[in-house]
Amino acid sequence: MKKVTIPILLTLLWAGFCTNINAKNDKEEDEDSVSIMKKIDKKKSYQIDLEAENKPTESYADFTHTPRTSTFKVPIELLISTLQQKLNQKFTGLLYDDEKIEDDSLKLKAWKQGDFKIQYEGNTLTAEIPIKIWAVKRIGIAGLTYTDREVEGAIDVKLKSDLNLGKNWCVISQSTITGYTWIQKPTMKVAGADVPITYIVDKLIAKNKSKIEKMVDDGVRQNLPLKSYAQNLWEQVQQPVPVKADTYQAWIKFIPQKIAITPIVGANGKINSTIGIDCKVEVAVGIKPNVNINKQLPDCKLSNSKETGFELNILGDVPFSILDSVAMQNLKGKELGEGKHVITVDSISMFGCVNDLGIELFVHGFMNGKIYLTGTPYFDKGDKSIKMKDVDYKMKTKNLLAKAINLIFRPILKNKIENGFSIPMKNNFYLIQQMGQSKVLNNKWADNVYTTGKINDVEGGNIYVTPSGIQAELQLEGQINVSVR
Repeated sequence: MKKVTIPILLTLLWAGFCTNINAKNDKEEDEDSVSIMKKIDKKKSYQIDLEAENKPTESYADFTHTPRTSTFKVPIELLISTLQQKLNQKFTGLLYDDEKIEDDSLKLKAWKQGDFKIQYEGNTLTAEIPIKIWAVKRIGIAGLTYTDREVEGAIDVKLKSDLNLGKNWCVISQSTITGYTWIQKPTMKVAGADVPITYIVDKLIAKNKSKIEKMVDDGVRQNLPLKSYAQNLWEQVQQPVPVKADTYQAWIKFIPQKIAITPIVGANGKINSTIGIDCKVEVAVGIKPNVNINKQLPDCKLSNSKETGFELNILGDVPFSILDSVAMQNLKGKELGEGKHVITVDSISMFGCVNDLGIELFVHGFMNGKIYLTGTPYFDKGDKSIKMKDVDYKMKTKNLLAKAINLIFRPILKNKIENGFSIPMKNNFYLIQQMGQSKVLNNKWADNVYTTGKINDVEGGNIYVTPSGIQAELQLEGQINVSVR
């Protein structure tokens, strides 16, 4: 008898023991493991094809997947300095002009003298508007003669406004003039005495109060177009996102369910709010699906949620071609076994066995033919990948020799597949790569308005075996922001 390694000897002894229990009435019942080992050593290789009785039955379970709601919570950020700049660009020059002196003995003009100064903390906006004043006052002396006196001065008009959102998404700004301070306070001299001209400013403000307040309110509303941002996001999220795999084209389709926004707040020189959209997500394979964009933006609803980022729940499709390719990279051409008891894997293919995967290996060497195994796909949370567990034979043969030969390679193949089969989902999975570059996350909506986003993490859930491959429940987590530059 030729020398046999201890692992193989133990394996064959175990095979003989198990088979004798299960096949007492067979011809091989009286054969022990030593005689089997002698048979094996008489030949260099064995032709074994047990497909008819050992190939696992290809079958697929019906499953109903209820997609979880996906959420996009998009922070909107606007620099106070940007709003201030836009207001200053819009309102320039002459603000008030009254050339008629006969009615009230006063000519009066007012100009915007310098830039608006705006601050926004909490939900209260304050503004200072520097205004240059020019006036001609007609003064009567002893009821006999009149003289016109020209004066100039400058004031800072102070306003306060609370910002809110209306049902139609428009910013509601209700500004109120709270007072003014002098930048340059002039006086008129009449008969050698100084005459204060505060009443001129009071008159100017009284006549222009509503005009100045409306000017600020209109400017804030026009330069905080939250309705436009919400409308663009609502429509943009409905555009199918292309996902191109090696063998087919797929599309991710979002169906928005509702939308809400957090109150507008100011802090650290910025105006902030967050728009949240809840969606259902579908994945369509093949041509781009027809989508009738629902342009009807729902009424504005306020949300107190302080969370940001997005959570995208989808079924990620991994076809058999990819599963086979990953397994081939791990096993094709590899010599398995020891000594002369070595086989080389020529090819691998997979198919469904209800909730498991059937694995068919063509091998040559010490044994020529097919080996069949099954394994359960699962999501490994540690390295964010799809792997295989519980890899095992599903043998029904009573052929002692076949069982013995197969059992030699059982622990080797189990170890190779369970430890080597891995489909990374976080960094390499095509769907995540495509989503990270999509217009849903990175886009220009309007002049100076941009979205930027990225996928930070991926989590997995149930895995379903289908006639085309496997479908994995995936949860993509990331950040998306709207910035006005």
